[in-house]
Amino acid sequence: MNCFNHPDVPAVGVCKTCQKGLCIVCAYDLGNGIACKNHRDEVEARNSITDVHRVAAVFAILGCIMMLSGSFMDFSTDEKEQILQLLGIVMAFLGAFFFWLGNKIRKTKSK
Repeated sequence: MNCFNHPDVPAVGVCKTCQKGLCIVCAYDLGNGIACKNHRDEVEARNSITDVHRVAAVFAILGCIMMLSGSFMDFSTDEKEQILQLLGIVMAFLGAFFFWLGNKIRKTKSK
């Protein structure tokens, strides 16, 4: 495949949005995908939303693990179980907050 803008130059990647082949001069490597000049902002916005949703997933998973471990582990006192469960709830809440934030960023960027 050759570059969309330079038909005589081999492509080094494909734009994440328009799927056009891009040479080394035309390609913008954004770390989490390649974009052409026309779609650079759109790909950057999509990558930032993806990053926020990854953070949300990590917090939610860790929160669930902490809540479950507080329920199933045998601690010497109930206080430790309650603290672990409370931390799990806080982590799960942070996961929900970051998911909401990612969706809000997506709506703002799409306007």
